This record gives sequence, structure tokens and C-alpha cells, in this order.
Amino acid sequence: MKIKLWEGIVLLTLITLCGCTKSDRQEEKVSYEIALLGKEDYVNADENFVRGIKMAFQDQSEKVDVSWKYYDDKGDYETGLALAKRLAKDARVAGVLSFQDYEVLDAELPYFKNACKPVFAVQGCYEETLEKKSGYLFSGYLSSKDMGEAMAKYCKRTGHKRIVCSHTRTTFETEEVIGFCNQAEQEDLSIVDMMNGPEMLSDLQTTYEKWKTLGVDTLYICRYIETLEQKEWIYKMIRYIKQKDKDFLIIGDYSLDSGSYLEKYGMWMDGTAYPEPYSVEDTDMQEAFVSRFCRNYQLEKGQVTAAAFQGYDMASVLISALEAGAKTGKEIRDWIVGGNHYQWVSGAGYSKENKLQSRIQYRVFSGNAFQLEEVAGDE
Repeated sequence: MKIKLWEGIVLLTLITLCGCTKSDRQEEKVSYEIALLGKEDYVNADENFVRGIKMAFQDQSEKVDVSWKYYDDKGDYETGLALAKRLAKDARVAGVLSFQDYEVLDAELPYFKNACKPVFAVQGCYEETLEKKSGYLFSGYLSSKDMGEAMAKYCKRTGHKRIVCSHTRTTFETEEVIGFCNQAEQEDLSIVDMMNGPEMLSDLQTTYEKWKTLGVDTLYICRYIETLEQKEWIYKMIRYIKQKDKDFLIIGDYSLDSGSYLEKYGMWMDGTAYPEPYSVEDTDMQEAFVSRFCRNYQLEKGQVTAAAFQGYDMASVLISALEAGAKTGKEIRDWIVGGNHYQWVSGAGYSKENKLQSRIQYRVFSGNAFQLEEVAGDE
């Protein structure tokens, strides 16, 4: 009798302990992390990005325990891959904001795909990387192909019809040219010449004379820059052309927007244009956002760059997905592309193909800087 009574007490104790443990576990909050990954120079190129992240965390509710952490890959390929693999496996990481080079992003994509981990390529990625349709990669810029298409639309809009493409045969630049040529055909524009050059002043003189004979009115520059000498040559080429014909149109991409060179060559840059890689549209909440951002960081309105919206939105949409109850990477991804769940301060958002959805905007050089000029995306 005593033995049975003792067994009953032990059994009751075990049931009580198990019940408490289960209850405690239910009350425990899962901790999440948003990882910022990439070379320090890239991350800090525009400090408004990190400021945007910090403001997103100021706005979060108490529904979820989520923080952010920076991982420096030193710009090294192998280190970048190792960190990406580690973050992809970490169950706490809800998403990754990556400033890594396009080659690294392309190589590490299987890690994020297999782990069902959303990753934002902050400064964009190759079109061919997006076309792999991993389902978890979100390009933070217009793709290279979309940039090319945008510039063909710009030529049509400005009445320029006979174009020469000067490009290097690297992946990004090739994708730009493909996008441009495809759109140019639809816009009834003429691609007069495709060339990898010119590289010297003597070549440029001969080439320019040929262009004028053929009625060329536009030079589209898509050139990968490896050295400072190569970059300076681009601005010397623009100077030479503009000295000959101030109405000759020069177009390209955001690599043309380089402060130190614009100070030196700005007087010959008027009218030079490129597509804004991350468009910011007017939204109902934008004015309030800009005001708060300026107060938080003691800035003037004109100092609030696109990076501020980008950093805020990318962090905030992940936080919002968690607050809405998304727990897995797939649920977070589906929530991001699922419709009207999140109001993007930038006005952008993503399609089901994980590409930016926004109106086309252009930067056109005027005075001493590239100024924003908005154009409807269907023009």
C-alpha cells in the first residue's frame, strides 16, 4: 500500500513538472535577427542606409523580439560565401540585407534558396541571377536589363534616335545593352554601332567624325571600370564630344555619378542622364518620414537620400512580416510579395518575380549635379 502511494506521488510530481515546462515554453519568445552583410566601405558609402535601419527598429512594436547585426565580409569572395552559408543555416536570421558583389551573390544563392531565407541584394544583382528564380532573392536596384530598357525609353522621349553603344563585355554591361537593344527595337530607334572603345584620343577623333557622318546623336556608355585611369577616360571622352556638339546626348548608368570627377568635368556634363536605380515616389507617409528622419539625425531635407528609404523599408518589411505572425522564411517571403500588407515608404514594393515595382526616374546633370527627373514608367 505504501509503495503504491509513493508511486502515485512521484507520478503526480512528474506530471506537474512536465506541465510547468510546457507552459514556460509557450511563454518564451523566439528571438530573430536581421543580418546586414557586406564590405564596410559599401555599407557606409551612404550612411543614410544604416540610419534607415535604425529608424525601422525604433518603430517596431513589442510583438516580436528582433534585432539586427552587421557582418563584415571584408570584400573577400571566400569570406562572403562562408558568412552567407552560416547565416542561411541560422534559424534566428529572418532575412539578410546584402551589400556583396554580384559574383558573390550569384554563387551563394543556393544557400539562401535551400534554407528558404529572404535576402535583399541592396545594390542589385545580375539579371541572370534573378532569372534563376530562387524565390528568395529580392533585387534592391533596378536590374541591369531594366536600366537598359529605361534608357531606350529616355531616348525615345527626348527625340534621340541614332545611338552608339560603347560597352565592355562583362556580365552587367552586356545585360544593360541587351535590355537597351530590345527596348530600342520597340521604340523604333537605330543602333548605329556597338563597340568596345574608343580608348585613345586619336581613336576618338576618327570615331567621332564617323559618328557625325552617320548621323549619330547619342552615346550610351556601359563600361566596367577597373582603374582610375579608365574612369577618367570616360569623362575625357564626354568632354571631347560636348566640346564638339553640346546637344549630343550622353547616357549611361549610375557609375557616371562620381563626385570627384564631376567637380573636374561637370561643365561638360549638362544633359547627361542615367536611370535612378532605386526610385522614390510620393507616398502618404513620406513627408512625415522625411521630417522624422531629419529630426532624428539633424539633417536638412535635401540630405535625405534614396538610401534612407531603402534601409528603412528593407528592415521594416521584415519586421512587419514577423509582427504579422510569419515564422518561417517561406512565410516571410510570401508576406512580402503578397499584396497590400506593407506600405512602402519609398513607394516601390516587389512583384511576385521579386523585382522592384516602381515608376521610372532619371538623374539628369544640370548645374553641378545629377538632378532627379521623374517620368511615367509606361512612357
